[in-house]
Amino acid sequence: MTPTSSFWDSLVIQSYQVLLKRNPNNPMIHKNLGLAYLRTHQLRKAIRSFRKAIKCDNQYAEAHYHLGNVYQETGAITAAIRCFVRYNEIVSNEKHGNVVVNELLKKLKEMKPIETIT
Repeated sequence: MTPTSSFWDSLVIQSYQVLLKRNPNNPMIHKNLGLAYLRTHQLRKAIRSFRKAIKCDNQYAEAHYHLGNVYQETGAITAAIRCFVRYNEIVSNEKHGNVVVNELLKKLKEMKPIETIT
């Protein structure tokens, strides 16, 4: 990461934190903050932000999807599977969920589960 991108990443994170002070129950802001943390490899903070987004709106499919990706990246296969299954439940009216997520779930279920970081 270059110094310039680091500056902008930091600015983005600070901006979302300010927005959350004004709108603490906005799931989209929590999700976007999680993505910013993910971009800067702050995985625990990303997990916390995605969980907060889900707490604000349990039907927020994108938050479940991104949380599943972070869990997969950290090796928390069981938690990732739960997130992707929930994602598919939410988008189920889109003809059997997401084809990409279905393939990912198939591969994850073949892997040996490792428990999650919290």
